[in-house]
Amino acid sequence: METVKALIHFLDNHEIAYKKCAVFAAPFDHALGDVLEADKCNIYSYDYEASQKWEANGFNVSVTPDSIDDPDLTIVFPDKNHEQSAYIIQKAFESLNDKGVLIAVAHNLAGGKRLSKIIKDIGGNVMEETSKNHCRVVLAAKSEKTTEPSDALYKNDFGYWSQAGLFGHEKIDKGSSIMLQNIDEKVNGVIADFGCGYGYISCEIAATDQHNIDKIYAYDNDYRAVKCCEKNLLEKSQNVDFEVKWFDLTQTPEKDFFDTILLNPPFHTGKKTDISLGKAIIESAAKSLKKRGVIYIVANTHLPYEAVLKHAGISFDIVATEQGFKVFKGVKQ
Repeated sequence: METVKALIHFLDNHEIAYKKCAVFAAPFDHALGDVLEADKCNIYSYDYEASQKWEANGFNVSVTPDSIDDPDLTIVFPDKNHEQSAYIIQKAFESLNDKGVLIAVAHNLAGGKRLSKIIKDIGGNVMEETSKNHCRVVLAAKSEKTTEPSDALYKNDFGYWSQAGLFGHEKIDKGSSIMLQNIDEKVNGVIADFGCGYGYISCEIAATDQHNIDKIYAYDNDYRAVKCCEKNLLEKSQNVDFEVKWFDLTQTPEKDFFDTILLNPPFHTGKKTDISLGKAIIESAAKSLKKRGVIYIVANTHLPYEAVLKHAGISFDIVATEQGFKVFKGVKQ
């Protein structure tokens, strides 16, 4: 991982002593785990898979940045979203004690070139900036002018609670909307929304009178999305029972359990296209369906999910192809 390599190179060339360290939005990497001292470090991670790996390697993990207090050193892996980057750096500064320092690291293609400007814009004092492995590493301290972060949650223009950094946080996802428009039958029983995001699909299904839903289970790997989805379902679910879970959907949450699964699978890991991620989630969904259970999937037309569905024992039709998307309706055999 290039950002981790750049950070370790920086730490190797600087003597930064600390009694207490906090790492914000850290990806898991064994090399980084070897450099940090578990008994001195608290990890803030909203990524389920990363948090599980950090815990398995002896680190204390927090799911919100507010639970980290008064470290001498904060290390930040900012989001590629500018607004979320500023927020997480502000939270890291807020937690830092007055004599501590902050290190921020990001790939040049994911906001690294603007790190110094973000820190200066929020009143931080940039002490040093270096470049390594196509990444920028910035050392900074807070000052009396460092601004405090505002609440990260907001209502977007479509009336949903959201947060910068989530997929499609400021809009209605076109693919998800097209999938819902092509569900022309009653959805019954126990429903799952795999990769729920801020909850658009779950909320729309819950609010549609034609369906006969016993319960909706919504899953996402991003803890920020889980909290937004919960908040939106509380407002919009029209008394439909629901449960929102923080989970890595490349694993199977329930076996032979759901009557219907709705899925808009991701195909990016960070800045890289990763089709294997969507394939793994489809396979997990297939295992989670009851026999004769139904799955709806929306995907970009170029993504080769047909073979995955066949291999997983799902017979399917493509019920719509429009605006660069295709919608599958599958039945588990």
